[in-house]
Amino acid sequence: MLGVFYLNLGKDFEALKAWKAARDLDSKNPQIHFDIGTLYYKADRYDEAIRELGQAVGGMIYPSQKPNKVIALRMLGAAYFQKGNYNAAQNVWTRALASDPGNTEILADLGALKINSGQASQAVDDFLRVLRKDPDNIKALSYLGLAYFQTGKMAQALEYLKKAEVLMNRRNVSAGMDPGQKAEIRKTLGQIYLKMNNPEAAVSQLEEACRSNGTPDCHKMLGEVYFQLGKWDQAVSELAAVLQIRRQDPDLYGMLGVALVQKGDFQRALSVFNEGLQHITDRKTKSVFHKNMGYIFVNVKSWDLAEKEFRTSIQDDWKSAESHFGLALVYLQKNDAGNAKSSLRTVLQLNPSHKEAREILGRLG
Repeated sequence: MLGVFYLNLGKDFEALKAWKAARDLDSKNPQIHFDIGTLYYKADRYDEAIRELGQAVGGMIYPSQKPNKVIALRMLGAAYFQKGNYNAAQNVWTRALASDPGNTEILADLGALKINSGQASQAVDDFLRVLRKDPDNIKALSYLGLAYFQTGKMAQALEYLKKAEVLMNRRNVSAGMDPGQKAEIRKTLGQIYLKMNNPEAAVSQLEEACRSNGTPDCHKMLGEVYFQLGKWDQAVSELAAVLQIRRQDPDLYGMLGVALVQKGDFQRALSVFNEGLQHITDRKTKSVFHKNMGYIFVNVKSWDLAEKEFRTSIQDDWKSAESHFGLALVYLQKNDAGNAKSSLRTVLQLNPSHKEAREILGRLG
């Protein structure tokens, strides 16, 4: 009762201490394990939640305990799901559905599991079953939208995600959705709008998603959209923040470096590309970084440094037409027409439609 008192005051830590003391006095009481497991789950401490909820389920043997047992099984499955143990989650949720066959939330859980296991097309039937019983089930609407999105059915995905969004905006509570599900709905809407060539609508959805649940994935996606729209200040802000967490992501270094170049911040761009090279093993990606650095040095008229970068880029990927073109520009500045012509011919061999290379080669004769 002391634990309940603290819980009502919003003092979860004190409630947990009290319930642990109760557990020490009565270790076989399933309700105590259930209450502790619930707190652990809400705190994202999934290993502890699995341990406590497992003991709660094992101790709930009487018919009167069935409602709480179903809740415990749902939460236990969700804890396994959050840890990426989809087999265990499926086993637990299947047990929960056997105990309560008409429970639409468990059906939605199992459908969500199929989506995350790469079985989006099979998940569609699960969500349609839920919606036949509960047409306003936000979780089923949103995950059905995700399922259609993953199977390439953009119109259907947009239809169901918009329905979920309308209901979500109409209600002040999340109607039993996962903590990050609001953000997931908006993030997927953003992806769909991007595929439908509506980047402004995509930005609006992604900004709201990142405000709701600012995961690195969300902010990276938002940074990518800003990058595509040429909103360089916003792109730099988002990508730089994510890079502090994901030091090994070559895409982040590449986009951030290019965005800084577009802002004219060449020194910082060079720093980003150089740092990225320390984390990249793929030679083609290294080639792109050295090429980008070469063009920065071209912009600041550091021809020797530009030549060094373009040569390194070509060593990593000889088929990089833009690196050969950059090298040709360096040769032209050094009045080395012979090597400039040779590089331009290589550019046209790799990319016959390269207009600038053809024009310069024509003038050189």
